[in-house]
Amino acid sequence: MEIRNIAVLVTYNKPQLLEECLNAILEQSTPIDKVVVIDNNSNEQTGKVLSNFSGDKIVVVKLDSNIGGAGGFNRGMKEAMKLNPTDGLWIMDDDTIPSKTAFEQIQKTKNTVQNEFSFICSNVRWTDGKACIMNIPGPAGIWNEFVQNGAVKVNMASFVSIYFSSEAIKKVGFPISEFFIWGDDMEYTQRISKYKDAYFANNSIVTHKMASNQDVNILTATEDKIPRYFFDIRNKFFIAKSKGFKETLKFIYQTAKLSMKIVIKSDFKWKKLSAIHRGFWAGVFFNPKIENYVEN
Repeated sequence: MEIRNIAVLVTYNKPQLLEECLNAILEQSTPIDKVVVIDNNSNEQTGKVLSNFSGDKIVVVKLDSNIGGAGGFNRGMKEAMKLNPTDGLWIMDDDTIPSKTAFEQIQKTKNTVQNEFSFICSNVRWTDGKACIMNIPGPAGIWNEFVQNGAVKVNMASFVSIYFSSEAIKKVGFPISEFFIWGDDMEYTQRISKYKDAYFANNSIVTHKMASNQDVNILTATEDKIPRYFFDIRNKFFIAKSKGFKETLKFIYQTAKLSMKIVIKSDFKWKKLSAIHRGFWAGVFFNPKIENYVEN
């Protein structure tokens, strides 16, 4: 049987949300052919949830260790591409709950742009219905070509309900697994949108059930979240370097400015400064390789 579209879902220790997400994917008004679930070495409860979803439509890959969101999406996209989907991959985390017509609206946008796209991203809302701050796409310069049809041209988006064309993946390769968390979606969507235009589908509604509706911000981060900002700084430094000298200088200036703000008005100053310092110097030497698609 021809496989046209595959959903790729990365999960880690959120069994209730995972179950809700999988049910929402399987109940789409426009059906998905297969679902590849990457289990980032989750607990037993996650395994119990996945055991309830039997059948050929669900492919579960249980990893031996947690390789982070970036590693999970990299592995999931590779596994899905092995199944040779003719059209594309629909990517999301386990706390993403698509509305019943979310994928149908992505396909309508695909038709609107005459199948000439690299990715199409959804309209991500938080649990209160407001825009999810962490998942606001970056608009392209000329963004309004198809706006009358609910499609806005973008050049950057998050991995919270985003549909990549198989053709674009084959040309551009995969997200960088070494990022571990944060920035992998920023780097990849900017890279792949250079190959072909990308779009935001206004009517493709999903809910991101994250704990609170806020962006990544070390100034307000709680103590337990501080270590993650090592990856945030390191990965953003790599992205800046890949864009050239001007963007690298801009990043260095912004990092110095951020450090001063932490000194002046933030809790856990030394822990936060340490995370930034370690991330910055790791970023100086961080040079991961982009993995290309290899035909089966």
